[in-house]
Amino acid sequence: MSEGDAEREHALEQYKKTLLDSREWEAKLKALRLDIKGLQHDFDVSEDNIKALQSVGQIIGEVLKQLDEERFIVKASSGPRYVVGCRSKVDKAKLKQGTRVALDMTTLTIMRMLPREVDPLVYNMSLEDPGQVSFAGIGGLNEQIRELREVIELPLKNPELFMRVGIKPPKGVLLYGPPGTGKTLLARAVASSLETNFLKVVSSAIVDKYIGESARLIREMFGYAKEHEPCIIFMDEIDAIGGRRFSEGTSADREIQRTLMELLNQLDGFDYLGKTKIIMATNRPDTLDPALLRAGRLDRKIEIGLPNEAGRLEVLKIHAEAVVKEGEIDYESVVKMSDGLNGADLRNVVTEAGLFAIKDYRDAVNQDDFNKAVRKVAESKKLEGKLEYQKFAIDSHSISTLTPHCHQAFPYGVSATPALRGNTAYFPTWNGLLVAYDYTTCTIQWQTNITAYLNSYKVPDRYQAAFASPVSRTSPQLDGSTLYIGTLRYALLLAVDVGSGKVLANVQLNPHPLAIATMSPTFHDGRIFIGTSSVEEAATQDVTYACCSFVGNFAAFTFDRRQNKFETQWNRTMLPEPYGVGLWSGGSIWGSQPSIDEKRGQVFVATGNVYDIPADVQSCIDKTANDNETACYPDTVWQESVIAFDVGTGKVNWIQRLSALDAWTLPCLAPLYGLPPQPTCPPNPGPDADFGMAPSFIPSHGRKTPHSADIVVVGQKNGFLYALDACNGTIYWSTLTGPDSSSSGALMWGVTVDEGKVYFTAVNPGLATWTLQPSGMNISNSAFGAVDLATGKFAWEVPVPNNWTSFAPPSMTEDVVLVGVSGFQGGVGNPSSKGSIVALDKATGTLLKQVQAESVVYGGVAVEGQYVMYGVGYAKNFQVADVGSFNVYQVIGGKGSVAARGGEADPH
Repeated sequence: MSEGDAEREHALEQYKKTLLDSREWEAKLKALRLDIKGLQHDFDVSEDNIKALQSVGQIIGEVLKQLDEERFIVKASSGPRYVVGCRSKVDKAKLKQGTRVALDMTTLTIMRMLPREVDPLVYNMSLEDPGQVSFAGIGGLNEQIRELREVIELPLKNPELFMRVGIKPPKGVLLYGPPGTGKTLLARAVASSLETNFLKVVSSAIVDKYIGESARLIREMFGYAKEHEPCIIFMDEIDAIGGRRFSEGTSADREIQRTLMELLNQLDGFDYLGKTKIIMATNRPDTLDPALLRAGRLDRKIEIGLPNEAGRLEVLKIHAEAVVKEGEIDYESVVKMSDGLNGADLRNVVTEAGLFAIKDYRDAVNQDDFNKAVRKVAESKKLEGKLEYQKFAIDSHSISTLTPHCHQAFPYGVSATPALRGNTAYFPTWNGLLVAYDYTTCTIQWQTNITAYLNSYKVPDRYQAAFASPVSRTSPQLDGSTLYIGTLRYALLLAVDVGSGKVLANVQLNPHPLAIATMSPTFHDGRIFIGTSSVEEAATQDVTYACCSFVGNFAAFTFDRRQNKFETQWNRTMLPEPYGVGLWSGGSIWGSQPSIDEKRGQVFVATGNVYDIPADVQSCIDKTANDNETACYPDTVWQESVIAFDVGTGKVNWIQRLSALDAWTLPCLAPLYGLPPQPTCPPNPGPDADFGMAPSFIPSHGRKTPHSADIVVVGQKNGFLYALDACNGTIYWSTLTGPDSSSSGALMWGVTVDEGKVYFTAVNPGLATWTLQPSGMNISNSAFGAVDLATGKFAWEVPVPNNWTSFAPPSMTEDVVLVGVSGFQGGVGNPSSKGSIVALDKATGTLLKQVQAESVVYGGVAVEGQYVMYGVGYAKNFQVADVGSFNVYQVIGGKGSVAARGGEADPH
């Protein structure tokens, strides 16, 4: 082939390729034009739908005759005839006689054409295959299954039985109960067992935007079912169209009522012995119209309630049957943690357990996966109850409507912040009870006598009887069907049945005779974390007491609900051996509740002062003139420190010591009261600048933290508020909030934190004069304040109303800070008057509301929805007349709610 032929061949090939490309692009362009045309049609339909929805309402009509190019005679569905115009976008050529149209309710203009027949399946109805659902796959509902089969299955299979006896079988049944309990599943199982057609209808979707169309849908739904007999119609959310009728309302309300009337009409026309049966379901039977519920329409009403423990066990086993499992699964122990869960929740438990296995690259689910899964689902379940309270939030708008709701007297009072679940508040009292209280109905569900339990535990020695009360004063912790709480005398951790209040088991946290538990426990990932303090500091008031030998500890436990038995996972002491009289002692962990850093798997606590220092250590310190005192004692002296422990092993991830050695006991207060030094006070007493609260873990997500880091925030009794790096304990900032004017200190029982601020109570029980920041005002009592989370700079600081004293920790909800005022303090000591609860503006500290209390207030405030809960009174001899109570207030209106969390701690 010549060179010219080769070039022609190449050119020809290029031409063919170009031609093919051109044809391909022409095809693509044609397809795009068709797509554009289709999209334009969809756009026109959507625009038409939007305008229809935005209109006042639309009436269904039928074209009778065209008068001219612009006018038509139309008969409305209600009967009258009108001469009407037409929208420009409607194709007039298609408006033939008999065409169904939608008319604007105000102008009677033809808005659009409607299909002649309405297929119910287009309108959120579905003729579904009920699948292989069987009654055997539904657990915990044996009685309900029996009733449903009796009402639906028996008439369809054996209608002659009813004819023989001479009675009419039921037409339909109403299934009612909470969401997720298996109502839809039961309906499917009936249809599956009978091999009938299953027409599922979501009632809320029936109400159409066209007046009269919804009733038409109901008629055609029943007609469709009759054509496809045998058929079961399942109408879910029937309360959407079956609610009680009323005389007034909007056009939409009237359309719903017309729909209900048509439904009643169709039910009345039902053939008792026909092959169509109807099952309706609702979560709100109380809202249904009585006409719908009367005999002859819905003849049987079956409650599908939450399963009991045996039912939950059956449901869980059914859902877990197909799951690949590793080892034996103790389903009973899982179910004991599933109180309040429904069937759908239990199915979710199995799913979550599988996800935990997948995350760990395992092909089988083990017991630990199930335990973690049920706790996760139970925690998520708590959010559901809060949704109904959204319209009743505690905020700056609604706080003025705060009014009394419940008042329950308890001698000596209540100072622990209650733990909340559902409608129940759980709290201990100073007269020795543990109480479960329904704060919506103001009734005690149960109460357990902690004092009687401790008295039966053992006989106290003289010092225990004098200084350690046989009560609990800590906020409880809930895990499924188990509640955990600590006691003062004997420092016990108790496991209590949530349903009955029965004490299931105990474990002693510290064997020292004067150890007490003032810290609220924290439950996380199957472990209970709690520390101990002691009353040894107070026992030194008795000169016969040999001081001191207690050493604080922090421990992790697990609890086996099946065996009702605690097991220690790890236990760490805060001071090194040897300890005892004349050696190391102290290092208490007072409160308020350990916080958890899930990301790094660590738990945070803060420790107290030492009671005494070994003589050789004190001699070393004296020789160094305090220049380098840490060289005189080992690194394991963890007094007045913030510590991060590994949750699994108890290993110390980091420690931040924030004070020099601080040896102190209660007799060191003598000079404050004008008394001579006491022999049971250490020779060189410190300032008693320990930590009365636990650190709060603050993740950076959604908050303005220093350098966008995860941090812990904690306040010390010397008045300093700190922000530390959660990774390594580095101090980001420290702010002096108030004076350390006595042993009770400045920052005591906890802080609360939002997206940008830390809120605190500066106590100042020594009544020292000091200056508020940034206002410069001088006061000589307590103050409430807020500092910037990122910098520690003051946002505001205000005096406690009436220049009174407050020991109470703040709580927070929406744009309001809620906090107690302990009472009037005329001199150094404890408040002796009636206190109050105050609401402050979060942004400025401005007083919004003050509610007087009947006694002193020491504890925190709990918030749930429209309810505010708090206790008054603090122990025997700490108040006038030993008056105490638990109080519930409520508001009307608001925007949203956040439950407050608080704790209680150091009493000295």
